[in-house]
Amino acid sequence: MSDLPLVIANPAAGGGTGRERWWAASGPVADRLGRHDLVWTEAPGHAERIARAEGNSRPLLIAYGGDGTASEVARGLALSGGSAELGLLPSGTGNDFAGDAGVPTRLAEAARFLRNTLARPTDLGQVEDASGAKRYFLNSFSLGLAASVAERASSGAGLGKATYAAAAAREVARFRPVSLRVGMGENPRRPRTLLNLTVLNSRRFGGGIPLAPPADPGDGVLDAVLIGPLGPVALMDAIFRLTRETHFGRREIEHHRITHATVGSLPGTGSASELLSEIDGDVLRWRDSVSVSVVPGALRIRRTEPRRSGRDPGA
Repeated sequence: MSDLPLVIANPAAGGGTGRERWWAASGPVADRLGRHDLVWTEAPGHAERIARAEGNSRPLLIAYGGDGTASEVARGLALSGGSAELGLLPSGTGNDFAGDAGVPTRLAEAARFLRNTLARPTDLGQVEDASGAKRYFLNSFSLGLAASVAERASSGAGLGKATYAAAAAREVARFRPVSLRVGMGENPRRPRTLLNLTVLNSRRFGGGIPLAPPADPGDGVLDAVLIGPLGPVALMDAIFRLTRETHFGRREIEHHRITHATVGSLPGTGSASELLSEIDGDVLRWRDSVSVSVVPGALRIRRTEPRRSGRDPGA
């Protein structure tokens, strides 16, 4: 047991600059955050294991890294069953959840934010397939274009913004909509042809895109955004609408507020039964079909209330 916060730090965050950024700001961070312990992760999954081991013995676990690191620490903390609070020090490529949580991007300011901000009950999403395999997500779960972009980006030399931008450009040019069986909430599954399906716990996705403007990570529901096939002109209009948070006005874009959903491959279409997905930046494959559900108030995270744009997202 220790009364000190534990920073779980990913040296590979931010395209491999995590360690350098930390030591450059470590003095101001310590001044604002106070005494703390620090442990560096050594491989994917290590942050989750640390959080699972420390969730019952620390008052505060702090994820230093990007969305993937935050997700790992959140999963480990949830699996520990511990009462530790979660804080975020963003140092990744996208930092979508941290940005939506109000955490400043500069490390010294983020440390002050963590010291002065109360923890709020926060939901997690959960994905489970027919084999019983499960995975929590903190920010997002996607099928379709976003998963394909994540897979292409993960094979690049680095995971910086340029890598994701290049991967997105290539995939948009070549990607073909996928055929799925989709059931939102109590609605039965039906065949759908979609460019992308994303279930979100916060507003932001893909490096700051406000994909789900109404989302609130503490409201006990998830926000699903389904995008149907879009031609080049329609795609450009949708991108423009995204910047104004009015993309729900396009008929090809649906928004559902859900506590659960089911998604599966569509037999007879020539598609493999395996589902390629993106979860908080990680690429995972699932067998045949998955259920997606919310775990209300699973964690307490130091964050602000969601920002409200004041716009009607369907306008």
